[in-house]
Amino acid sequence: MQPDCLFCDISRGRSLADVVFQDRRFIAFADRAPIRPGHLQIVPRTHVACFDELAPPLAGGLIRLGQRLAKVLKAEYRVDRVGFVLTGNDVPHVHAHLIPMHESTDITSRRYIPLDEVPFHPPEPVPREALAETAERLRARLAACETAA
Repeated sequence: MQPDCLFCDISRGRSLADVVFQDRRFIAFADRAPIRPGHLQIVPRTHVACFDELAPPLAGGLIRLGQRLAKVLKAEYRVDRVGFVLTGNDVPHVHAHLIPMHESTDITSRRYIPLDEVPFHPPEPVPREALAETAERLRARLAACETAA
């Protein structure tokens, strides 16, 4: 755990998050300013600043959890694809974003935009009540998937 790390605080329960899944190694919760409804973040409970520093077993667990949650997101949001982006730039703690892909541009590289200046506006934060409702629906669907398996 790292002092002054938002994701470490969420992992410890010191900061609020709308949790969809948690175990001893990971916590997955609704993104506060989602690109699309259902946008989740998966965070290892162990503080690791950069993805290339992840121990292989932890990296594998992160991918496996992402795959499980992607199936839930596909079913809930009726999409064919879920984007998985492993990052750590906004918060220097490795985290994966899972985004139900409604359009191919939901996750886009700046390199694809042929403008010298791109007007950038981050998504607006979603009210806590809506995030809590999203997390509850996804927890229920995840539990149903695991019961059926």
